[in-house]
Amino acid sequence: MALHIQLRHKKVVEGAIVLLALLVLVLSVSFSWQSYRDYRTDALAAKNSELAYLLADAMERYTLERGLTAAVLGAKGKAADTFRARIAEARRQGDSGWQRAMALAGTLANGPDFDMARTLAGEAHERLEGVRRRVESYLDGRGPPVALNEWFETSTQFIAVSGRVWETALFAERMTHTEAGRFAMPRKILWEASEQAGQERGLLAYYINARAPVPDDVLERLRFTRDMTAFGIERARHLLDTPSADPRIASAVAAMRQKYLVEFAPMRAQVYRAAGSGAYPVSASEWLAQASAAIESIHAVTEAITAVAVEKSVKSERRHLSWLGLTL
Repeated sequence: MALHIQLRHKKVVEGAIVLLALLVLVLSVSFSWQSYRDYRTDALAAKNSELAYLLADAMERYTLERGLTAAVLGAKGKAADTFRARIAEARRQGDSGWQRAMALAGTLANGPDFDMARTLAGEAHERLEGVRRRVESYLDGRGPPVALNEWFETSTQFIAVSGRVWETALFAERMTHTEAGRFAMPRKILWEASEQAGQERGLLAYYINARAPVPDDVLERLRFTRDMTAFGIERARHLLDTPSADPRIASAVAAMRQKYLVEFAPMRAQVYRAAGSGAYPVSASEWLAQASAAIESIHAVTEAITAVAVEKSVKSERRHLSWLGLTL
């Protein structure tokens, strides 16, 4: 009888050990799988953050090309040589950056919306190339003039569609809890602020070089871009300039606010006061140089965000990889 009871106890203990071992195995597999998924997500987040920066940098070159070309069109082709070398360089840098970004995007698995955005961006770039060729033909004296509106809206549409590429990546659900995902909203706000500033730069370059007053409807659009840029800068500052902010980001935000809203403001105010008469106090080259320097301060914040997001994503990636090694 006692032997029978001992055998039963032994079987119960052995069964419990087996169940416990199975439980540990299941938990280990589950934890390993989650660590692997987190590792892959962090790796993708770092790449998506890099993609966003590459596109932002390329778009600044495209917005500069848009402004320089607008200035040439405003002068009705006169003194075009003053700007053509700068247009060619902005175009070269923009295309180079865009191609690098698209090559990186082609390696990333961000879902169907991302793939569709890439396709649309490619199509918009082809349309931009078509208008570029017509502008070059006009400047070479071989073709008719290109209207400001056609050039401006074609390039603006391309810039907007390219923005959708990184937005579909960083605003995806799986990016929500990553460092790159946490910075997605301020990055978007800064992107929009710099684009509004770029539109203002380009439109005013056209009228300054034409020495012509700004029509009322265009002036209304310019005031909107001016206000939206200031709103975006302040909103981004509110989101980024916190007690826990990385010093690199906090410093870039303070410099952006000083450069764009304080130092650049007096010159811009002078240009707006002359918009009704066309008697501008600066040349198109001077305006483009000052406006570009101010816009660069916005991009400097994006650059700081990218550095911090990639750095934290890589650290998290390594941590999950270490956990994965411990569970295998």
